[in-house]
Amino acid sequence: MNIKNIKDRENFNKLLFTYPTYFDINYSINPYMSTNTVINDVKKDWLNIIKKLRKYVHIKTVDYRTFESNNTLKQLPDIVFCANHALPTPDGKFILSNMKYKERQNELKYFEKWAKHNNYPIIKIDKNINFEGNGDAKWHPNKNLLWIGHGPRTDKKAVKEIDKLINSKVIDLELNSPLYYHLDICFTPLDEKTVFIIPEAFSTKSYDKINDIFENVLHIPSDETKTMAGNCSLIAENTVIIDKQNVQTINILKNHGYNVLSFNTKEFQKSGGSVDCLYLKIP
Repeated sequence: MNIKNIKDRENFNKLLFTYPTYFDINYSINPYMSTNTVINDVKKDWLNIIKKLRKYVHIKTVDYRTFESNNTLKQLPDIVFCANHALPTPDGKFILSNMKYKERQNELKYFEKWAKHNNYPIIKIDKNINFEGNGDAKWHPNKNLLWIGHGPRTDKKAVKEIDKLINSKVIDLELNSPLYYHLDICFTPLDEKTVFIIPEAFSTKSYDKINDIFENVLHIPSDETKTMAGNCSLIAENTVIIDKQNVQTINILKNHGYNVLSFNTKEFQKSGGSVDCLYLKIP
């Protein structure tokens, strides 16, 4: 497929972050989580990310306690990972997620309240089809092309459902490892021609699809896959954010001309997420 044949699209210019008020580990739903883990204070790290990113992109934050009526937020420690709550569409709407695990399903009502409060239309897919938002759906930079990962969390049926709802080219990618349960852990488009991936996360067919579109396919160093180097993220033109532990990956990015902002997300990684999990791109 020739990327030049795909229509251009304006990139989303705002990021939504959710306060980590009750962040903790109370259950285990991915290979990185352990209920024996002690979580240290994360507010300082979260605020540091917000403060630095404001220089590069429009940041919005939400404290979901504003929309709380029955004191359930304390039971939703992962609500800080708002990338999983929805998928933004080019026409200014959100496709609401259907979270696979019951532990996270109640998070969605808070996002829906926020979206309605801010006049964003909400689209819902079949409630029996799992779909985990921007965690498994990534827009190609500058192009009307959506990549959707499926397997561990998002159902393959979600690909057809979403394809019917948006006027965009959709390409599905099969994830075949429980370590890389979301697309945003192993797949980061950096520009129209360049992507950073963890090759072993994908089936052979899906790996070929990536190489068919991108001219430059960069590989995350193998000894940095477990420190969430694959959860790096393009937040503005030529500017990438990443956890600071991933020195090799940072050097690769810099050598390819990218401006790199590094942060401490060690505590968030104990729950299976890093910088790209912490925000949702919004219209």
